[in-house]
Order: sequence, then structure tokens, then C-alpha cells
Amino acid sequence: MSKDGWFLPVKQSYVTGEFYIHSKSKYHMFKNDDSLCKKYWMTTDFFETNNITDEDVIKNNSIVCKQCYEKWKSNCNEDLPEISNNEKELQINYDFVRS
Repeated sequence: MSKDGWFLPVKQSYVTGEFYIHSKSKYHMFKNDDSLCKKYWMTTDFFETNNITDEDVIKNNSIVCKQCYEKWKSNCNEDLPEISNNEKELQINYDFVRS
């Protein structure tokens, strides 16, 4: 039984055969071992790379794949927690400072 949630995709080195997570990787939403953007397939039972929650994603969606985020947001809109105006304001200020 696969776990569903936000995971960092794990890759395998062609040279050494070891598993690794790329340093610039973003979180992807996995359902039944496939990412919603269809770029990655991974056994989510084997790898534990999901240390973010849906609330973290809503507060700071720059850490996740844009395609996965849009598909997740459109499919799960009724279950999303609400963000206060103060948190939205902080996010706008954070995005402004980053650019």
C-alpha cells in the first residue's frame, strides 16, 4: 500500500547505484506512487522524504512543484485549510523580498 502525500523525489545514481535527493529538488504530490505532474514515479513506502504538511504547502507554495500544486489545489479544494489574512500578507512580503 503506497502512501500519498508530498515527497521529495529520490533518484538513483547511474555510476554508484546509490539513492540521493537533488539539492534543488522541490516537493511533489504523490498518489499511488506517481507524482501528479507525471514526472516522477517512486515507491513511497520505501522512502521517507515527506516532512511537510498541507498547511506548509499552502503557506509557502514555492517549495513544491507548480504543476503538482495546481492539480492538488483543483482536486482537493474543499479539504484545504483556510489561511488568515495575516499569513497571506506575510507570504506576499516574503515573495516580494525574494524577488
